[in-house]
Amino acid sequence: MQEGTQGIVSMVEAQVERVFSPYALARFTQILTGAHHLRLVCHARPDGDAVGSMLGLGLVLQSLGYDVRCTAPNGIPKAFAWLEGGTLVDVFEEDAEAVNASSAACDALICLDFNDIRRVDPPLAELLADFPCPRIMLDHHVGPSDDFDLYFSYPLASSASEVVYELVMRQWGQEAITPAVAQALYMGIMTDTGSFSYACHSRRPYTAAGHLLERGADVAAIRSHVYGSYSEGRMRLYGCALHERMVLVAGGQAAIIDLPRKLLQHFDFQPGDTEGLVNEPLCIDGLNVSVLLTERNAKSVRVSLRSRNGIVVNGLAQRYFNGGGHPQAAGGLLHMPLGEAIVHTRRILSAFVAGKLNV
Repeated sequence: MQEGTQGIVSMVEAQVERVFSPYALARFTQILTGAHHLRLVCHARPDGDAVGSMLGLGLVLQSLGYDVRCTAPNGIPKAFAWLEGGTLVDVFEEDAEAVNASSAACDALICLDFNDIRRVDPPLAELLADFPCPRIMLDHHVGPSDDFDLYFSYPLASSASEVVYELVMRQWGQEAITPAVAQALYMGIMTDTGSFSYACHSRRPYTAAGHLLERGADVAAIRSHVYGSYSEGRMRLYGCALHERMVLVAGGQAAIIDLPRKLLQHFDFQPGDTEGLVNEPLCIDGLNVSVLLTERNAKSVRVSLRSRNGIVVNGLAQRYFNGGGHPQAAGGLLHMPLGEAIVHTRRILSAFVAGKLNV
């Protein structure tokens, strides 16, 4: 094993031991002891990892006798909504009262795949901030806020689903991982690693995935649901985005795709339809940074950034796009019209690729 690889492995193992320390596990047990009503919540515009980690842990806790309710801030895309445990989920946008009514009775709030309450969007963020119970975070993003009472913050993990897997194995053992739990957690790890093509800093995600297969995860079924349930509109949107909306900048080393609201409406946009689109330009030889700009309204644009070949973009997202994230997968929000966002992004990318930005 090369020295650099040994260093990474040692760093990962050390972080795992810190995250799941005896104190943290004892505190987790203390919070759940005597608890009955548990509320789990994932981030806004849930992706496969948000849904998989939330339902995976939710099913484990339900099997242990807890009254579990899960909250998705927005609707769950069809590609991820097939998992067992869907009846546990309240969609806040569709039924805010269901979540509001449970706040007083909640014994613990468990937050998955986000590390800042603002990631769930107002007014849900305001409601969660007022929950009169301990707040537990399970996440893999850097820089957690001070919103929580107990942290399982594991930035070197591939996904929140990997964090849940590690916790479940330590807290309750492999018998808690039923086939339904294995399906959910495997889906989360698979989608957040691009089918194990990135975000794996050690062998641990592969080991976890292998064990989840042994516990009943059906990879063929998972892949069929996640990658084989697209609508015609989604496929045509992809084609249009790559053919008509993608431009190369910085001498072909970066790409920008912009999606106006009218275009999304034309293709009957549904939540999840742009999942993975930002990654597509990275297939171009010599191109290492890709940015997707999605118009939310006349003065707001959602930003997704991806990179490869060791180029780090989370600092770029934090400093110039009001966001953050992982080294090679980050996001943010620009408070400006789409046209201005395109000009801003082109300028920032050109300077970034030329090495003229300090991020």
